Amino acid sequence: RVCGIASHRRCLKVLQAACGQRKLALCRTMSTFGVHIAHLMEADTEQVPRIVKCCIAYIEEKGLAVQGIYRLSGVKSKVERLCQRFESEEGQIDLSDYSPHLVASVLKLFFRQVSTET
Repeated sequence: RVCGIASHRRCLKVLQAACGQRKLALCRTMSTFGVHIAHLMEADTEQVPRIVKCCIAYIEEKGLAVQGIYRLSGVKSKVERLCQRFESEEGQIDLSDYSPHLVASVLKLFFRQVSTET
């Protein structure tokens, strides 16, 4: 049976999902983006979420002299790829290969998607 998901062939190979009869059932729930803030803080022993600390540290180190750091957006495909790394990898993520605009875009996306509703 086909679930009806639309994806690139290349992306379908790495997609972490299983086909169901009626709807797509994700194998793994999101752990960083779109998660309720209380759940995010329970999962982490720190006062500040890992993604926030990591992105802010990089922006303070490499992005303070960059003009329009939070105004200009990063490339969408690269932003999505970095978001996936934050979802799937544990510990510190090396951001040295990314532009400050891209890291700032990921941070803005995180704050936009964080859930505060009960």
